Amino acid sequence: MQTTKKLFPLLIAGSLVLSLACTKNIDLTTYTVEYRIENADEFLRSIKYMDASKNLVMLDAADFPGGFKTITVTKPFVAELEVYAENRSIQSRIYRLVVLVDGVPVANETLYVPIFDEGSAKVKFEL
Repeated sequence: MQTTKKLFPLLIAGSLVLSLACTKNIDLTTYTVEYRIENADEFLRSIKYMDASKNLVMLDAADFPGGFKTITVTKPFVAELEVYAENRSIQSRIYRLVVLVDGVPVANETLYVPIFDEGSAKVKFEL
């Protein structure tokens, strides 16, 4: 009887912990986030994006080959892409920043940079 009295509170506490652990909704689904810069060229001076470790990474345009980068993330995650351009040409430049999740565009921003001018743009999306 003594053993039963000692085990009963432990059983109650254990079942309570187990029930709380089972009811917490943890989303372990992975998502593919693609950062895309349409019309990327040599006038892009810096590119910043949020990587899978949730660090803001800054790159040169040469380190962003083809104007896109793909990462795999889990929720919660804030996808963020920012560019800075210096247009030193005789034509205006138009860049489109796009964030895609699992291949579906979810956010975009357009950057217009006039002749011999500079500009920046940023796009964010929260998963």
